[in-house]
Formats: sequence, C-alpha cells, structure tokens
Amino acid sequence: MTKAKLLVAQHEGVAQIRVVGLADYQVSGELRNYGEEMLEQGVRTFVVDLAKCQQMDSTFIGVLALLGKEAKHRATLILVNASQPHREALQQLGVKELFTFSRRKSKETTWESICEAAADVGDIGSVADTVLIAHKTLMEASPDNIPLFEDLVKILDAEVHPPTKKPQKTNE
Repeated sequence: MTKAKLLVAQHEGVAQIRVVGLADYQVSGELRNYGEEMLEQGVRTFVVDLAKCQQMDSTFIGVLALLGKEAKHRATLILVNASQPHREALQQLGVKELFTFSRRKSKETTWESICEAAADVGDIGSVADTVLIAHKTLMEASPDNIPLFEDLVKILDAEVHPPTKKPQKTNE
C-alpha cells in the first residue's frame, strides 16, 4: 500500500482534504490538527475526498469521527468518493451517521497542486494521544466498539497519562 499523505486547501469557508494512500495513525495527527485549526478559523464545510484512499484504519476513522462530532452544529463534514469498503468500515464502527456522503463521484480536479502547496499543516504531535482520543471516540460512538478497543485504550491511557509516584515517607 502507498504511504499516506493528506493534501489540503481552504478557501472561502470550505476546507478540502484529499486522502492519498493508506489512511492510518501516521496521518491521523495531521488530520486532527488541520481539522481543529479549520474549525477555529470558522470553516463551515469540510470536503474529504477518499477517491485515492486505499484503506482507513481505526485511528483514522476515529479522528474523522472526532471531527464529525466537533463540527456538529458548526460545520458539515462531507465524504466524497467513498467506496463501499469505506462506507462499510464507517458503518461497522458505528460512526457513519456523523457524515454526509456525496451521491455522485467527483471528477479529477486540478486543486491537487494547490493542496500540495498548502499541505504543511504542522507536525504530527503526539501519535499516542491521537490514537487514544480516536479510539475513545469510537467507543463512545458505539457500545459495540468497546470490546474491540478497550484493551488498546487502557494501554495507551497508561502511556499518555502515566500514574504519578507518591513520595515515600522516611522514618527518621
């Protein structure tokens, strides 16, 4: 599978995101950062083009769901060119309702070069934190996801939020 990349552009209240390759945890932080930044800037519509997305992992789907929840009542998140496997993955994880789906396939556009120029959305940040938040979102979205991801969430939660050691008392 092709290494994932996100191509992004924003114009007049519309943020465009083209997903190329395997949409996985490696680009999930970029998606989260870009989406949250666009929401802060008042973007009203997100268009996510999945035409060249080969597959989505649970972290990527969780971040999409997180953005869908955060955008609720503020913006619309539209998935364009979602294949049947994409739709099935979203349905299986109980988050399909968070999105609006385009009913027709979009033609190849010329905005890819613009997106590549605008693709610098900052560093990925903490991958573990993004994976943790994505999977917590999936567990909240559907109780069926709890047994699928609860062990992963416990492990990541311990990594991201390690228990603090209490100072030991000394007897003097």
